[in-house]
Amino acid sequence: MEHPPALTADVSRGPAYDSFADEYAELLAQGQPVIEIAHAFVLDNLGPAAQGRVLDLGCGTGELTRRLAQGGAAVTGVDISDAMLRIAEGQGGGAISYLQDDIQSLSQLPAGSWDLAVASLCLMDLPDQAAVFQAAARLLVVGGEMVWTILHPCFQSPFSEARPDDQGIISERLVRKYRAARWRSPRPGTVRGEVGAYHRPVAEYLNSFVAAGFHIERVAEPLVPASARLAPDQESHRALPPIFGVVGSKR
Repeated sequence: MEHPPALTADVSRGPAYDSFADEYAELLAQGQPVIEIAHAFVLDNLGPAAQGRVLDLGCGTGELTRRLAQGGAAVTGVDISDAMLRIAEGQGGGAISYLQDDIQSLSQLPAGSWDLAVASLCLMDLPDQAAVFQAAARLLVVGGEMVWTILHPCFQSPFSEARPDDQGIISERLVRKYRAARWRSPRPGTVRGEVGAYHRPVAEYLNSFVAAGFHIERVAEPLVPASARLAPDQESHRALPPIFGVVGSKR
């Protein structure tokens, strides 16, 4: 199995990412195809709201935040990790402000003040994704949009077994179960190996998104393109989607 049995211990996003912030920034600098296709999905699905007031939830070191600002938006990046925000603030990048807050509550921000909220590859870090959707709905204007991405729950999970060939290349996976669980990848030096994740089925994400008051406009399962370089143990990302993306609007 690629992943050990599900973990039950809770790990706060703030301290977990504080201790991994420098390594995370270095991983981004090296280029991570899965993160890149997640960011591309967000940027390709922004619509007119991209020129307005934008929230980047779980912004981390601000890589996506800066790209949003380059498109003309006034962006507020929000993250609970002090170390990640220090790196983000040191990068500059246009009309950006950063705020340290829990995106499950967003208690420091006024309601009905933003046109767009994005949450890219952060909802798996949190025990309550529904609270993030509810907080975003409170902060968005009526008709405001939300775009989010997650690791694909079918294939990036504690129950997904890698199937390497004779050369160690993993081009297929075997999924044995499909249920909610707390887990950590055994691969050291990776995001999920260091901070773990909350695994939950696709339906749980979609139902909580709709329950928060959003209309789903598009879903997608992007693959890593053939032109992108992948490690041998990630080759399955070309045939099995590593992320799941959703676009919705506040009713």
